[in-house]
Amino acid sequence: MQRAPHHPDARWVYAEVSREIPGISLGTVYRVLASLAAEGLIREYRQADGPALYDANTDDHSHIRCRRCGRIVDVPAVDVPAEALEAVRRASGFARVDQVFLEFGGVCDSCMAEAEGGSAPAGSAGEPAFPGATGRAGPM
Repeated sequence: MQRAPHHPDARWVYAEVSREIPGISLGTVYRVLASLAAEGLIREYRQADGPALYDANTDDHSHIRCRRCGRIVDVPAVDVPAEALEAVRRASGFARVDQVFLEFGGVCDSCMAEAEGGSAPAGSAGEPAFPGATGRAGPM
């Protein structure tokens, strides 16, 4: 996990570990990742549209995900105003809100350069350059 250049899934970890431990099973990798996450040594990020991803960075931080290629990058934690936390608390009916996980969305430099190299400039004809691009914050 410490050598991963990104936020890998279990299959990527399995491929890397099996180079050093050829007899290891994918099931063992899943169990070890779950154990490491339960101990707080790594973080697990479940995705609605794909496999869980793992992050060796356990410091407080947020993420930004490219809506085009799916790349995820760590960004420093952002303070959430107390008013926003209170609004969430009231809307949810919870007694307390004490944890926030933020994921920002956007388009990475590589995807933007690829789009700009095409025949139509990004966002031409009044259409968003990428699916889901609206210019406003959406649900997370």
